[in-house]
Amino acid sequence: MLLLCLGLFVFAAIILWQNERLASDSLDETLRQRAAAVIDDLVLTPTVHLRAGALDESSRQLGEVSLRVLVPDTRGRVVVRQGPPVPGRIGNNLADLRPGPHEDAAPSDGHFRVLVVAVPAHGPRRATIQVLTTTHQLEEIRFHLLVAMATAGALIVIAAAAGGKVLADRALLPIDRIIRLAAAIGAGDLHRRISAEVWGSRGAPRRPDELGRLVETLDGMLARLQ
Repeated sequence: MLLLCLGLFVFAAIILWQNERLASDSLDETLRQRAAAVIDDLVLTPTVHLRAGALDESSRQLGEVSLRVLVPDTRGRVVVRQGPPVPGRIGNNLADLRPGPHEDAAPSDGHFRVLVVAVPAHGPRRATIQVLTTTHQLEEIRFHLLVAMATAGALIVIAAAAGGKVLADRALLPIDRIIRLAAAIGAGDLHRRISAEVWGSRGAPRRPDELGRLVETLDGMLARLQ
């Protein structure tokens, strides 16, 4: 049972790690696609701005995949801002983030993930796009997966314990009969054979396992004594 529990624990850890990695990669890919979509709507000259008809992210909540476009001027001041407010340490330094994914946590909003893309990809950094979303959905998936795996693991352990006890009882029952028969055979009962009384007198089948060899050895001893 300890080995089974250890095996289930290792299996669950591998599944959780793999699920976490795939979910994180999927979230980053979603953020990259949303950032690429906003780059298409971004006009860099003569001033950096979003073209007419661009998707407005201001109505989105922080729990959704939300786009944020920041454009710092030559003095580092943000001149274009779109999207919901971002709490936490990253929320106060979005214009200073390096390109790439970032994570942060806010006491009231939990963890969220930000993907920073510099526009253009090469040359001066004229605009910065932040694609951000909370990780509530990933945490919820992780929680449900943990509950499902814990429930399934508990059922497997209970079933294995019950099945193991039944199999052990069935395996040890012939040994108990052999012990009682061997203890009951006296000097006047040397003609008796344990194999015949345990497995029946017809043919007295010979078992190739350890139990069969034990019975065969006891019967041979009885034959020699007789």
